[in-house]
Amino acid sequence: MPNKTHFFSTICALMIATGVPLSSNAANVTTVKNAPASENVCAIYPHLKDSYWLSVNYGMVTEAEKQNITLKVLESGGYPNIDKQRAQLVACRDWGADAIILAPSRPPHLART
Repeated sequence: MPNKTHFFSTICALMIATGVPLSSNAANVTTVKNAPASENVCAIYPHLKDSYWLSVNYGMVTEAEKQNITLKVLESGGYPNIDKQRAQLVACRDWGADAIILAPSRPPHLART
């Protein structure tokens, strides 16, 4: 895992590049938490409506449990919900995520023009 300074710089650069605001409202989340975790990881998916994303989530949850990682899973409710994913990036930052795994809803459209 990268050191926290590097991680923070990377996330700030991502937020600036995508136009993510520096504050957020609460997002709908599902949290998988086990014994005292050494890392907080946030995973943001476009949705959990089909077998692909459900299987990705299953693998993430299973591995997080094995690695004793606190995993917060957020889903944006569908591919068009880019603004919701931007808000979820902020929610992950506010939660104190050590890492954010982002599966963008529409990669070319995540960055604001």
